[in-house]
Amino acid sequence: MRINKNLILQESLEFFNSELAIFPYLKNVGEHYRLLKHLSSQYNGINIIDAGTCQGHSCLALAQNPKNKVITYDIERKFSNVLLEYNNIEFRNLDINKEDEAFIKACNLILLDIDPHNGIQETLFIKKLKEINYKGYVICDDINLNAGMKKFWNSVEIEKYDVTEVGHFSGTGIINFNEDGNFAFE
Repeated sequence: MRINKNLILQESLEFFNSELAIFPYLKNVGEHYRLLKHLSSQYNGINIIDAGTCQGHSCLALAQNPKNKVITYDIERKFSNVLLEYNNIEFRNLDINKEDEAFIKACNLILLDIDPHNGIQETLFIKKLKEINYKGYVICDDINLNAGMKKFWNSVEIEKYDVTEVGHFSGTGIINFNEDGNFAFE
C-alpha cells in the first residue's frame, strides 16, 4: 500500500454534503476522511471492516469506492440514513471481537475505531488478529486521544506508522500485518 500525502489532500469530500447540516464539524476534520477515501481507492473488489460505526462518517468515506464492500460494526445503531443509500455498505449489530475469525481474516483493510477508546478493546482485537495470522492493514483511530490509547499504540510491536499528519487530530496509525513489507508513506 502506498500513501501519498499530496493525493490525500486532493481527495474531495463532496460525499459529506448531505451530512453537513447535521454535522457541521465535518468541514474542519477532513484529513481523516480523505485518508480513508484514499485508502479505499487503493483496492478493488475487497471487503473492508469498519469496526465502530458510531455516526458512520468513516464508513461513508471508505464506501466511496463502489467496487469494495464495507462491513461496519457497532453494538448500537446511531448512524444517519445516508449510509442506507449505499449498496456497498452492510451494517452488523455486533461487537467486532465476536465476528467469525475466517471472515475477519479475509478482509484486506480494517478500520479500528471502537468505544470507549481506552486501549483495552483495541489491544484485545490486535491480539486476536495475531492469533489468526491476519494479513492486511489495520487503521487505528485516536492513537493519541488519551493515556490508554497512547499505551495501546506504544505496545504494538508489529510494523506500524503514525500517519496523524493526514489523519485525525487525535492520532491515526496504520499497522502492517502483511509480510510483504510493501508499505510506503510519502
